[in-house]
Amino acid sequence: MEELNGILATLRATWAVDDDPSQLPSQVLAYIGDAFYNLYVRLKVLSSGPSTPVEIHRRTAQAALLETLASGLTGEEALVVRRGRNMRSSRQGAPGASHAHSTAFEALIGFLLVSGQYARLYQLLDER
Repeated sequence: MEELNGILATLRATWAVDDDPSQLPSQVLAYIGDAFYNLYVRLKVLSSGPSTPVEIHRRTAQAALLETLASGLTGEEALVVRRGRNMRSSRQGAPGASHAHSTAFEALIGFLLVSGQYARLYQLLDER
């Protein structure tokens, strides 16, 4: 965990957002969130025995999870979600609302990770 904290501190310093990680570009937050969520889902699935992680990692599942979590988000988290949802996509053929909401979910996960809010991160992930 120390190594991860060091990497995240370097990331915040590189992007000059030490005081406010929510100011990282939404694309960066979503990229980090996607990578973390991918790993989280796979580890959860593998720890519960043989099965397939496909269903809970799909964009539609991420969008549905975000909808479930939306009413319990803090103001800062809701702002990160809104910025992530409104981000322009470079993906060709990505379905509109589902893609926007899953990207917003990934941005939220990335924000919580980069800002070191691990308890809140796992609280939201475990609500599904």
